[in-house]
Amino acid sequence: MGGLAGGIVPKTAAHFATRHPRLKITIRVMFVHDIVQTLLDGKADLGLAFNLPSVPQLETLWKMDTRLGAVVSPEHPLAGQESIPLSACQPYPLIFADKPMLIHGIVANAFAEAGISVEPAFLANSIEAMKSLASASDGIAFLSRFDVAEEQRNGVLTYVQIRDRTIGKNVLSLVQREKRNHGLAATMFAEEIIRALRGVAE
Repeated sequence: MGGLAGGIVPKTAAHFATRHPRLKITIRVMFVHDIVQTLLDGKADLGLAFNLPSVPQLETLWKMDTRLGAVVSPEHPLAGQESIPLSACQPYPLIFADKPMLIHGIVANAFAEAGISVEPAFLANSIEAMKSLASASDGIAFLSRFDVAEEQRNGVLTYVQIRDRTIGKNVLSLVQREKRNHGLAATMFAEEIIRALRGVAE
């Protein structure tokens, strides 16, 4: 998915390729249903996505609930906070994912359940666009720490946890097709991805 393909995945792939230069790695950005179908068709070895549906033919190698948080520039007034209530975001321009994206519903429902009336200043159908808007303004995007792992490491963006329990689950999963003869390279790369994901989680 977009945010992952722009950060943690290519970095992990680059490190992996330096140790295994003869291997070819293909990274494709797809919608969730396309990721599932590509795995089922045997056209991909691994899938990494948020909120994957339960499919019996897919085996989960790793998963974690990666709650959405407030993503802001390091200069933002909220950047120094360890965690904030959802209401603290209300005074600032809000950056929502576009309505067809799953995280739009997660965030919109969280505000509604908290009884907070908001109107987003920006709607974007790209995680990269949301991150750019947050870094270039005093706006707040709502993304997972995995979406902004590289930007946070480079001091470009800051992830601030939201305390409210109204924020719904946002489960990140690494999956592969079951009952398939998975090659050694795919298995090794999966282990590398899992190590990188655990590093962000810690």
